[in-house]
This record gives sequence, structure tokens and C-alpha cells, in this order.
Amino acid sequence: SIHLLRALSSRKLTSTLSACENLHDIMRVLFLMALLPAIVSAHYMWMERAKGKAVITFSETPQHPGMKAFLAGVANRTVVRLGVQPAQQVTTLPINLASLADGSGELTADLPAAANHSASMLEGAALWGLFPEPGQASPPLLQYWFSAHHAAKAQDWSYLDALSTNRLSVTLRPGTPGQTSSKVEVVTNLDGNKLGNAVVEIFDD
Repeated sequence: SIHLLRALSSRKLTSTLSACENLHDIMRVLFLMALLPAIVSAHYMWMERAKGKAVITFSETPQHPGMKAFLAGVANRTVVRLGVQPAQQVTTLPINLASLADGSGELTADLPAAANHSASMLEGAALWGLFPEPGQASPPLLQYWFSAHHAAKAQDWSYLDALSTNRLSVTLRPGTPGQTSSKVEVVTNLDGNKLGNAVVEIFDD
């Protein structure tokens, strides 16, 4: 997908520049093109729970938050949803863009205390796009899905799966007795169906 995005962006450079009305617009497009390899090749949306908050970063790895300037570009297209057992409804949480000391940034959303004690579905989605094509109603966009669910026991996953609306999910769950010898298994889903032959990287900080 990385190589495909680069190819698409290169193809669109000529049409994008031809639509610019002045030198300032052309320089802005060229600057964004210069930034594209770093963004496309390494940046992802990460979510974790920390100090009673949901924390979202846009960076190369979950251990190192990315530049606030990049996160600001996607902040108004980010949605965070929460459902806490036994509630059968999902709440959309307000999010705030926060600055960190080194110039990086993060999005945060306050969590109720019950979210850390009961089974809770916590997930989000974001859109990111840089290069609108002239004459088209919608620009080409990347879509991100991320989550930080809380499950106290294996049975909690039925509740979490029922509330989740993310099209793509990668979760770590207790191994299923009789089906796997592992204590933990990686479950990948796309549009509610198991996604096979997927390569998953696990970051341990």
C-alpha cells in the first residue's frame, strides 16, 4: 500500500500543480510532496489508555509521539467512541489537541472511571488526505482505525465485538482452548470477518 500511495501521489503531481493559481500555492504543494515519503512510509494512528484518558498519537511507533503539526491536520477528522458494559449504546467522546515539550502532540479524551473496571469498547477512526484532484468532489484519503479495549475475561470480547464499528481491527485475546496452544492469540477482522494471512508487528515498550 505504501508503494501504491507513492505512485498515486506522483501521478497526481502534474494535475495538482496545474490547478494552482499562484506561486505560493505551487510552493505549498511541493512542500507537502517533500513531506509525503516520511508520512506515508512510517506514520500511523496509535491509541492507549493513560492516567484516566484515551491518548492518540500520529507517529512512526507508539513509543514516540509525532509532530503536533501533522496531528493537527487530522484532529478535526478524528472520532473516538466508548461503550462501557452493561450499556448497549456508544458515546462519542470530545477530544483535545495537546502540545508536548518536544514539539510533538497528542489527542486526548477523558474516560469515566468505570471504563477501567468494566469491559469497555474504546476505539476511534480518522481520515487523512493531502492531494485533492481537480474536478472531483472528494479528495483521496487514507482511513485509520485504532482501539484500546478493556477486557477482564475472555467472555468480554462478545460485548466488545458487538459494539465495535471499526472496519479493520487487530486485537490480542486469550487463546481459545482446544484451538491454539498459545496463551494469547492475534485476531484480525475486516468488515466483521476474520482476516487471514495477515502479518502483525507487536511493539513492546
